[in-house]
Amino acid sequence: MAEALASQLNNTTLGEASSDTRWKDQLKAPAKDARPQTEDVTATKGLEFEDFYIKRELMMGIFEAGFEKPSPIQEETIPVALTGRDILARAKNGTGKTAAFVIPTLERINPKSTKTQALILVPTRELALQTSHVCKTLGKHLGINVMVTTGGTGLMDDIIRLNDAVHILVGTPGRVLDLASKGVADLSECPTFVMDEADKLLSPEFTPVIEQLLSFHPKDRQVMLFSATFPLIVKSFKDKHMRNPYEINLMDELTLRGITQYYAFVEEKQKVHCLNTLFSKLQINQSIIFCNSTNRVELLAKKITELGYSCFYSHARMLQQHRNRVFHDFRNGVCRNLVCSDLLTRGIDIQAVNVVINFDFPKNAETYLHRIGRSGRFGHLGLAINLINWDDRFNLYKIEQELGTEIQPIPQNIDKKLYVYESPETIPRPIANASQAQLATSGNQTQNMGERRNNNHSNGGHYQFGRGRGSYRGGRSQGQRRNMQNEMNKFGTSQNQQQSGKSQPAQPSSLRSIIAGSTAGAIEIAITYPAEFAKTRSQLNRKLPDGKKLPWPPFGKQWYAGCTTLIIGNSLKAGIRFVAFDRFKSLLQDENGKISGPRTVIAGFGAGFTESLLAVTPFESIKTQLSVAFKPSLATIDDRKSANPRMRGFLHGSKLIFQERGIRGFFQGFVPTTARQAANSATRFSSYTMLKQLAESYVAPGEKLGTASTFAIGGMAGFITVYVTQPLDTVKTRMQSLEASKNYKNSFVCAARIFKDEGLFTFWSGAVPRLARLILSGGIVFTMYEKTMDALDSLDSKRQYI
Repeated sequence: MAEALASQLNNTTLGEASSDTRWKDQLKAPAKDARPQTEDVTATKGLEFEDFYIKRELMMGIFEAGFEKPSPIQEETIPVALTGRDILARAKNGTGKTAAFVIPTLERINPKSTKTQALILVPTRELALQTSHVCKTLGKHLGINVMVTTGGTGLMDDIIRLNDAVHILVGTPGRVLDLASKGVADLSECPTFVMDEADKLLSPEFTPVIEQLLSFHPKDRQVMLFSATFPLIVKSFKDKHMRNPYEINLMDELTLRGITQYYAFVEEKQKVHCLNTLFSKLQINQSIIFCNSTNRVELLAKKITELGYSCFYSHARMLQQHRNRVFHDFRNGVCRNLVCSDLLTRGIDIQAVNVVINFDFPKNAETYLHRIGRSGRFGHLGLAINLINWDDRFNLYKIEQELGTEIQPIPQNIDKKLYVYESPETIPRPIANASQAQLATSGNQTQNMGERRNNNHSNGGHYQFGRGRGSYRGGRSQGQRRNMQNEMNKFGTSQNQQQSGKSQPAQPSSLRSIIAGSTAGAIEIAITYPAEFAKTRSQLNRKLPDGKKLPWPPFGKQWYAGCTTLIIGNSLKAGIRFVAFDRFKSLLQDENGKISGPRTVIAGFGAGFTESLLAVTPFESIKTQLSVAFKPSLATIDDRKSANPRMRGFLHGSKLIFQERGIRGFFQGFVPTTARQAANSATRFSSYTMLKQLAESYVAPGEKLGTASTFAIGGMAGFITVYVTQPLDTVKTRMQSLEASKNYKNSFVCAARIFKDEGLFTFWSGAVPRLARLILSGGIVFTMYEKTMDALDSLDSKRQYI
């Protein structure tokens, strides 16, 4: 098709290709790139740029930019685009898509007209800068004006620049729409509408903006869409806004042939050390290191700088001028390493990048595909290394299946021929040293820009990727496709222990959760019981027998009435809570091993129900009756000071309750207790999980949250829990009192009576002492749980006994 169209263009007036080729000899073309290329760009039909019969001025720009022959996507696209037909093109990252739409767009521009004749939309500011640079480079002999406009820059500057003739407008959708809506950018006679990275531009956040921009164009416009991936939303857009588009799909496989992909299986705390070892072992020309959050980008860049490597960073929360400077300097080789978020995953073309490292493994195949596509550009060789932890194992398997590729375990030594060209003088190299003034303007914290200084580590700096916790060596052949069973074996502990002699990261066992939870629960209640006692008294509206107030500070014997019961019960309760929560999470996790926020809440409810049934209701029934024991014969509350107290402690009270009411006596108030515990656990666990994830995003990679931070997060989770669940706690306490059977038929009657007789705010009676208890409780129990688990790990690191 492309050849036939090229033949038809022979007699058109789009341009002339003179048979005189002496003009080529006068061009200032760059040195020829002698690096070998893969079939991604060499599997062409043999066409030359001259075969497209485009203007000589444009040809001059093409050859001076270093272009030699059109790539497959350019062969297919350029002839069709020159006819004005709509195009839907899909090709791999780094195979020449940008030039595929820039060349025909430049060819159709009339330099004598002052109207905007082409709009090129891209999803990110950095990609807009790069695309405008390509337009200016290829069209420098055409006498046209190319303008780039993005958010984060001064709107007034763009308005002033649009007063002059702008033939091609390159920008991000929001800013272009702003200019078009104000009537500053006149698109009424703009016949060419191009979208690069169309899958992103047609996502829900951009689609309304794109459709509004189309309304400013003439109806006979030409629409061209380019991307490596095309979801269903693209088909919807095609049916609605494109006229008989010519569809091009060169995606025989999704990943570039020149990229070698490896993974290293490491714990989170090992990642920085692993990265340091990679830097020392690999021959990196330039590298891009991806993180999943902006906070981790900055923290990791600081760590890399402290290790002695030159490093820039870039993310969406930086000032636009700083982002521009970072992109410009990195592209020009000022720095060797760039840490960034997914901001730079799309379209960024830096030929010197030969290594991409996923410090944080991506969540989906699309992001992974765009990330690794930053290396191995235009058919050259590249290396993609993924640092994988336990939580990433399902994502790794899913991405392999979706992309139809295999990510190999990293070998101890990586063959340089896979990613290094032996004569790199033709590749733009990073500058060995840069001034501090240069670095300051980029918005980055860097130290020595020369070669890395020596770093002393416990293992001498030689990270053993082939064994231990550095990676997993599977027992399968190189080309064998893995299935789910192999995937589980790969990350299982028993096989790894046999092969490496070291344990792999694993989820805590039930026994460990019980030990850690019980220890945390016992310590927690021993410290916070006075607040629990005061809360119970407030909810029952009782006084001491002599009418006096409770003693302060809370060290008297009276403050610890029923304490033994609750220490035993709370130890059991906390152990059951953590085990049940882990079990419910494992049941509710998806096929990727992840659990959503709502499912975390459900797991919390399940844990709360389990602990209420097995521990909380029986022990709190005993505790409540011990702390406010009622002796009918004396008609008094709390007869502990009498000569013959009715309940003389945990064992005596348990025996008495069983004799008088049987097993039902231990489950008095079961419904409100269960409701409260389910709400408690759901609120506490979901709050703690959310707050912990937020806090961890501010912690340097490889480091754990400190004790104070863990305590504070647990305390905040306790604070939230109190005010969410206090009404249920009040009803529970009333139903467990000795007078409950006389006053209340069931929990619903109890709640209705409290509301009717005592008012709404009575449900929050005892909130202050409970607040004091649960803030302390939340901080103590989560801190002690984490510390106990760490202690168990140090005592039995191989998990042979526990």
